[in-house]
Amino acid sequence: MASIRFKQTDRRVGLAVALGFLAVAFGGLFFVFGFGGLADFVNAFPSVKLMGIIAALVFLPLPILMVRRLYKATDVDFGADAITVRTAGRPETTHIRYAEIQTADLHKSTPGALSLFSRDGRLLHRFAPYNDSTSLDALVAGLTGTGQFRIEDRPVKVFGGAMSGRVFTRKA
Repeated sequence: MASIRFKQTDRRVGLAVALGFLAVAFGGLFFVFGFGGLADFVNAFPSVKLMGIIAALVFLPLPILMVRRLYKATDVDFGADAITVRTAGRPETTHIRYAEIQTADLHKSTPGALSLFSRDGRLLHRFAPYNDSTSLDALVAGLTGTGQFRIEDRPVKVFGGAMSGRVFTRKA
């Protein structure tokens, strides 16, 4: 029985933290400078590029660190007949039997994510490791190591470009 541990991304948490941080940051700036004072400060700054670099150095590190801390560790165990998923901080454990999985899409809906679908097209689970392609590769290897799936390569459009995606379909 193989086991994998990784930090699972949660788009809702990341978006809420980023929007909350931006609201607090801009609210603080408006409180300190006022609307007209902030505009005067920006206009009096010598270089737009320098202002952008300073703003990035001040505003980006904190939300990135906050989001990294908020993502929960996830344990995935590949058993003989099922995948068991446990997420830190959540009491429920998800068991997905291999017989339930009809298709698995790699990079289809979200780059860096593996989505498992049932026979009726229902999403069973979505694995999205946070900046960890080795965990994603291990998830794919654990799923396809059972020998029950056909592998089909498909290009996926991302930001106007293309990347290689894969669809794993249950053999008949």
